[in-house]
Amino acid sequence: MITAKGFPYRFYFLNFENQEEIVDLRQSAYQKGYGSRLNPKKLDWNQIDQESLHLGIRHENNGKLLAYLRLTFFTCPIRLEASTLFPTPPDLKPPYSLLARASCDPGFSGKGLHSVLRCRALEICLQLGFHSVFGTLEIAAERWPSLKKLGYLDLARKKSWGEKSLIQAEDEVCLIALLGKNDLFFAIQALLNKWNLRPMNFTSREALYFLPSLQEVPTDSANPHNLFLR
Repeated sequence: MITAKGFPYRFYFLNFENQEEIVDLRQSAYQKGYGSRLNPKKLDWNQIDQESLHLGIRHENNGKLLAYLRLTFFTCPIRLEASTLFPTPPDLKPPYSLLARASCDPGFSGKGLHSVLRCRALEICLQLGFHSVFGTLEIAAERWPSLKKLGYLDLARKKSWGEKSLIQAEDEVCLIALLGKNDLFFAIQALLNKWNLRPMNFTSREALYFLPSLQEVPTDSANPHNLFLR
């Protein structure tokens, strides 16, 4: 059990069996953050969700899902472009990974839960050999300064994501990334130190176990992992 400011948390791999609570959390978090700019149907469970890893943090006492992050692996730049709505830089060769749909229960924002999930996702990417880690955001997003401190690069910008977007942007949007093992290692160490976390090791088989498109055995979302606070 992990406690922080009196609240116990635990990290989980989630899967399609958890889709209702995942979508509910995404809807509530994005509605609060973006209001009328949001296209809520874009948050429904879809094919990308079926092919992704889903990371979550639950409240230890009642099991409530408090924070969520989706991690998707790509070996084709065109498929990555379909998710980011940005051209993939031609000098960056696959494989790639994309962090998206970050969501947090409004009552637990500011407690570092997103940072913990980002740290675990980056550890997975580093250990499985996915060293180009992408994301997208509005350039005015509050989290952008902290992401730059982690080493994220601003690779491209445009006025909006377009009609297919989940969010109608109010400002420029950008494609961001951590590129290479050294950048991933730096970001992971920064997050471990800031939030007093211990490293986690993820084996290839463990990731395959929870990745629906590559599963070798049935999933079991009841298997938790401690956040390993010192």
